Amino acid sequence: MDFDRLVDRTGTASLKWSFYGQDVLPLWVADMDFAVAPPVVEAAQAFAEHGVYGYARVPESLLQAIRGFLLSRYGWRVDPDWLVFLPGVVPALNLVCRAYSGPDQAVMTVTPVYPPFLEAPLFQDRRLQAVPAVLEDGRWRLPLEEMEAAVTPQTRVFLYCHPHNPLGRAWEREEVAAVVDFCHRHDLVLCSDEIHCDLLLDPVEHVPAALTSEAAGRITVTLMSPSKAFNLPGLNFAFAIIADLDLRRRFSREARGLFSLPGCFSVAAAEAAYREGEPGWRSSSSTCAATATWWRPSWAAIYPASP
Repeated sequence: MDFDRLVDRTGTASLKWSFYGQDVLPLWVADMDFAVAPPVVEAAQAFAEHGVYGYARVPESLLQAIRGFLLSRYGWRVDPDWLVFLPGVVPALNLVCRAYSGPDQAVMTVTPVYPPFLEAPLFQDRRLQAVPAVLEDGRWRLPLEEMEAAVTPQTRVFLYCHPHNPLGRAWEREEVAAVVDFCHRHDLVLCSDEIHCDLLLDPVEHVPAALTSEAAGRITVTLMSPSKAFNLPGLNFAFAIIADLDLRRRFSREARGLFSLPGCFSVAAAEAAYREGEPGWRSSSSTCAATATWWRPSWAAIYPASP
């Protein structure tokens, strides 16, 4: 991967570059300007040349690619039935609020956080419980004591940003386990948004929330997508991993009639990313790691630790 090549996105209907005027540097959206991995481009080009862009289904080959990726990277053995395909993580956050809480109930999250975490409960007429993260010695930590004080019998869902956007924290194993334990003790559904988990520049480990304990899989809805690590947000492809049958049925029931099948180009590109794109992308990550740390302190200033 050549992370030094500039790609001119003029005239491409780019939301990032056309929403504001030309005098605004658009750092407001997670949309990289790097070209995607060559295998993904080749897969999209091959499908374009086919010439028929009809309805698509998720083929067995894509299921195998996703499962193989999760197994090799995280040691996570995912049953094909656990996968529920989605047009994006943001719709899934709204769906989680609808599926696992009622209009008179509450959804908890840790702030500052990606705005849809705050909007989804309100859009679904749920009460938002925003608990500020704690800054200690220049490092953000989870507000576990404050979460215990804020939780009520009406709290039904915990929206967990893991790794955290915008704090830049990749939560460590004991922190993730503490969140799972908190949700298990209070009978909460844990929605773990792990969309950034494959985009780690530091030598840190991502621990999927669903793997921290035997009980974790029974209460966790994990959200993932190739859109961030492989720079594919415009293809509208994501998936939920839901091991528990009852949680999966409730989630799928609420999604009926709302979401279309994945598009043919997103299916081709996602399979190429998970099957072929990762080794080259990961090996190139060290190229930009040294220059990618400049933004981290600025998040605290842009998004203060308040609800």
